[in-house]
Amino acid sequence: MNKKRIDTIKFMMRRWKGYEKTAAFIVLLTLVNTAVVLIYPKILGMVINGLNSGVPMSKILDYILILIGSGLGVALVYSLLQSQRLRMNLTLANKIREEIYFRFTGYGSHFFNKFRSGDVVARLINDMEQLTWFMSSGVFRGLEGFLLLFFGTYLLLKIDVMLTLISIVPLFSIITILLFATEEIMESKYKTVQKWVSKVNDFLSSAFGGIVLIKIRNSDPLFKEILVRMLKDRKSKEIDAVKFERFADTCYGVGIMLSISLFLFFGGKAAIDGRIDIGQFVAFTQYLIVLIGPMFSLSFFVLAYARSRAYIGRLNELLDEKNEEKMIRSISHKKVETSVDAENISAGYGETSVLNNISLSIKAGEKVGIIGDVGSGKTTLIKTLMGMIPALEGEVTLDGINIQSISFSSIADMFGYAPQENLLFTASIRDNISFSDEKINDDRIKQVVDIAQFKSELAEFAGGLGADLGAGGKTVSGGQMQRLSVARALVRRHCFYIFDDITSALDPETELALISKIKKEAGQSGILMVSYRPYTLSQMEKIILLRDGKIRAVDTHTSLLERDDYYRDLLIFHQGD
Repeated sequence: MNKKRIDTIKFMMRRWKGYEKTAAFIVLLTLVNTAVVLIYPKILGMVINGLNSGVPMSKILDYILILIGSGLGVALVYSLLQSQRLRMNLTLANKIREEIYFRFTGYGSHFFNKFRSGDVVARLINDMEQLTWFMSSGVFRGLEGFLLLFFGTYLLLKIDVMLTLISIVPLFSIITILLFATEEIMESKYKTVQKWVSKVNDFLSSAFGGIVLIKIRNSDPLFKEILVRMLKDRKSKEIDAVKFERFADTCYGVGIMLSISLFLFFGGKAAIDGRIDIGQFVAFTQYLIVLIGPMFSLSFFVLAYARSRAYIGRLNELLDEKNEEKMIRSISHKKVETSVDAENISAGYGETSVLNNISLSIKAGEKVGIIGDVGSGKTTLIKTLMGMIPALEGEVTLDGINIQSISFSSIADMFGYAPQENLLFTASIRDNISFSDEKINDDRIKQVVDIAQFKSELAEFAGGLGADLGAGGKTVSGGQMQRLSVARALVRRHCFYIFDDITSALDPETELALISKIKKEAGQSGILMVSYRPYTLSQMEKIILLRDGKIRAVDTHTSLLERDDYYRDLLIFHQGD
């Protein structure tokens, strides 16, 4: 058995762990179903022989009742068997999705740069549905087919050994040849199909996010052209895979028809020659008819197995990523006692460095502004200082502890963060603000809504805090999204509050009120404030001025205005922001 087959079996066995009793019950139902199905041809043969030999009618009626009972038994047992297999399909899908979902928060920036959202969605929906069908229904259908073929073949051998070999061997030969000949090809073709599913999902995901841009630039025709082209490419890959699968199906069908044809010829000859009686001939025929389904089940199992290997490979790519939380982030540190320090750090995304050889120290409780031109590394700096992305070189420490060794739960306790992206969830205003702590009550939420200057807008929502913000917060403006993001950052008490350009969409009056209330709310806690607004920066104790990924200066707002032309030019250039 090669390594891929072993890995496939290991993957499925790990996910079945804890459901051994359910598996045993399904196996038991499969055995009962096999027994009941195989009773029918035997009893039918006995009825035919009885009629042919003059058995009393009362005995024939008994056989007929057994036939009816076996039919009802097949229906009842198979219905229960199907429901159990379906339930396990859904159970296994939820188990694997949860396994992957719960790992996301432990993944680092490498994972989120490597996998796009549409690709992840394709793996967790398309791949998952197909794989978990195979892991339960597919496997147990294959077992059902194997048991029926095994015991059915045994019963056929009891009737006539030579007829059985003539009827069964060609089919088994075709199944074996196709298993080894198509396995790698099918896996490769379905990997290609799923890659194109991911590409289309990625494109649609980005298009939905940028639908306003598409409409304002009147790019609908171009969008449709690109989408149609991608769908055609995906369709061609799917058709290619389906054609190959249908070719394999045809080969299986030929094998089945060959088996039946060989039996009808040689079996008919045996019956004419008197080597088997008419009842045995009918029973043999019925067994072959019964076994047609299992033969197709086994052929379908082989194809589904090849597909499942492709799906397992894609899901393992998500599961094999290093989980930073479990690997190194084990230190619990709930409060910034002294300072956050960066020593000769370079930081960026992948292997691309945005910050170069930066050293600085921010004391506990200090209010610090950060400014720099577009691409100078402002957001990268605050994410590195929070430990959200690791430094490529150098080290960030918090109270002397490497921040990459501090657990994410501790980071969440120490830092309140309002990002530049202003991400809102498809949920209510209440849930968007308090999602980090379900114990937060409405009084506290209303308090931070007031601080964030969102109180008047909140009164306009019919549902108040319970109002749904729509998909990704599409029902609110950019400025409202910023202020809700601020409220979320403030709702819990933190050692440092970090705000990334939160005043860019605000008028001066709202900016003044917001910054004043944020400083009051922060109290002895520190603030890191990325901004281009003169008033906002003037309220900070010191300013970090970045240029081309390096620190140009660290000084007060007043001092930088007096002596640094670059600082003044930045403020003037961004006055309209």
